Amino acid sequence: MMGFPRTLLLLFALTIVPACEDDPVGTDTPPAPTFLPLTSRNAVLNNVELAWTQRNAERIDELLDAAFTFFLFPGDLGSGIPEQWSRADEMEVTGRLFRSNTQPEPPMDPVARSLDFDIQFSDETEWTPVVPQSAPSETWYVTTVFYTFTMAMEGDLTYHAIPRAGAQFAVREVATAKGNEWRLVEWRDGRVPLSSSLQSSTATEATTWGAIKTLYGSSS
Repeated sequence: MMGFPRTLLLLFALTIVPACEDDPVGTDTPPAPTFLPLTSRNAVLNNVELAWTQRNAERIDELLDAAFTFFLFPGDLGSGIPEQWSRADEMEVTGRLFRSNTQPEPPMDPVARSLDFDIQFSDETEWTPVVPQSAPSETWYVTTVFYTFTMAMEGDLTYHAIPRAGAQFAVREVATAKGNEWRLVEWRDGRVPLSSSLQSSTATEATTWGAIKTLYGSSS
């Protein structure tokens, strides 16, 4: 009687071993980031982040509203640097930066060898409805999120975001041939004090996203 249960146990063990061997071990990897249809507010943030990391100016052009305005953090303002700029200026700055490793423009743009940007948002990110003075018949949605980045430059200088760097993004819904989509209409950078957070050395420098953009203005 004692041998019968042991035989069953052995047969059961033999049947489950192949199944265990078929299970992949250590192959769980996060899916590669992809551009999303601009049918949600979070898709705008996703595509901004990915377009900057991949140097994809076409994706930036796709998501910027016709009335887009970029606002620099006051701590980044200096001689000749405007407080804000338009969509056309944003596209010029972005294009020069993205092309800097292959086609630096005169006067010689700083060469960005690699870009890595991360906007910290999730499905729980809150968007607040606002009625803008410039468009009182519309409702825009605004969120403030933190971001990080690492930008390796030619010459062994690396820029990274100041601790707790943040930005306020405003989006509006527009009608397109493909249906309603969201567009980035305002970007206000650097929602933290710089004086208490700025750190630098000969090899690395902490700064804001907007300050990086000013390196590639037409007057640089």
